[in-house]
Parts: sequence; structure tokens; C-alpha cells
Amino acid sequence: MVGGFNIVSSQLSSLYDVNNLNLANALSRIAHGKKVRNASDNFAGYSRAQALQTDINGYGEVKQDLAEAKGVAEMASELGDEIYDDLLRMKELATMYNAGGVSADDQAQYNSEFVALGASIMNTIDNNKYENTKVVSASTISTVYINPDNNTDTLAITFEAGDIITDVSAAAWDLDGAGGAAKSANDVQTEINKATTYLVKANKYEEKIDRQITITDNMIEAKRAAQSLITDIDEVEELNKATGQQIRQQATLAMIAQANLSQSYISVLYGGRG
Repeated sequence: MVGGFNIVSSQLSSLYDVNNLNLANALSRIAHGKKVRNASDNFAGYSRAQALQTDINGYGEVKQDLAEAKGVAEMASELGDEIYDDLLRMKELATMYNAGGVSADDQAQYNSEFVALGASIMNTIDNNKYENTKVVSASTISTVYINPDNNTDTLAITFEAGDIITDVSAAAWDLDGAGGAAKSANDVQTEINKATTYLVKANKYEEKIDRQITITDNMIEAKRAAQSLITDIDEVEELNKATGQQIRQQATLAMIAQANLSQSYISVLYGGRG
């Protein structure tokens, strides 16, 4: 009989150890908020979660590149605005220069400002670059890969010859030069038209990049949600499990104590010591 009690006690002790391990695991999952932390927890789930994390990292890099490209588009818009305003002033100066009754001194003053504005525009064009490419130029200024799994999906900021300002330096533009102020006024209007086209395209690139950033954010959130379903715990469920394990532990301890007490009584009955 005593041997039987020893077997029961051993079985209860084993049950206690198993429950204790399960309780420890449940508390660990609650503490870390993860049900899958490594391959040993769930190899298939862990592998899928790692693949999703790679996608998340890839789209994170896409978002950084898009943010940089947006900065380039904003720079293009700001430069376009600045050049456009200078061109409007040059058109005004050419008109005033050609007006009747204007003194030679006034004409000289208008021409001086006209030439200075032209030089300022060329300085703006020549000294504002992105990765050694002039932002106001007929070229692709920036290219962003928008799909980390496909290097053919890109968004490019590209301006063409008809979109940009040409030479408005003093060597080419002068109200006192060949053709006079009337020709210069017409030439300025041509450049104003180009500046308008440039600005429209720059603003559209900003809008397009903003939309792509939103799409990228949505992709990241969707993949994070899918990853969470695999790796993250259901806190209510895990708390219920932990509570159940604690109750089983208490019951097992009570049964062990009862078994030990019964064994002691049996020993006394058979002449042993309690």
C-alpha cells in the first residue's frame, strides 16, 4: 500500500513540474508579448514572421527614399517660384524700359536691374543641385524604387527641355542689346511660360510622392498586422491560461500534501512512524 502511495506521489510531482513549466511559459509570453520569438516556438510561423519583417524593412527603405525624393520635388517647387517671381519682375522692367517718355537714366537703371535679375536666375540654376545634377535641368533628377521586390517599379522626377529656363545671363539678355526691350519682353514671357510648366510638374511630383508615401505606409501597416497575428499573444487568452495553470498548481500541491498525509497515516497503521 505504501508503495502505491509513493507512485501516486511521484506522479503528482511530475504533474506539478509540467504545470510549473507551462505556467512559466505562459508568464514569459505575457511578459514579452510574443507567442513566437524563435524557430523553436513555431518554425513555420517564425519563418513567415521573418519574411514579413524583411518586407517591412524593405518598404521602410522605400519610404526613406520617397521622403528624400519629396525633398527634391519641394526644392524644385521653391526654385521654380523664385525664378518665376524674378522673371515677372524682368518682364515689368522691360515694359517700363520701352514705355514712352522714359529718361535715359531710368532706362539705365531698369537695364541694370534687368541684367542683375538674369544673373541671379542663372546663379540659382547653377548652384542648386541634387547629387551633382542641377535641379532646374532637362534630366532625371531623382529615381525611387517603390517596390522592394521589383526593381522595375520606380517613380522618377524628370524635367524635359521644354519645361525649364534657358540662358538668361547678361551675355544673352540686355535691354540695350539687339532687338531692344520689346524683344527682351517677349523672350522673358517665353521663359515665364516655361517656368509655369516647370512649377506645375514640380507640384505634381510632390502630390504623386505624397500618394506613394501613403501607399507605402499602408503596406507597412498591413504587413505588421499580419506579422502580429503570427507572433503576438492574445493577452486575455494568455492571462486565462496562466490563471488556469496557477489553479492547477494549487490543486496539485494540495493533492501532494494529501497523499503525503495519507502515506503517513498508513505507515502508522502498519506500525511505522508518521
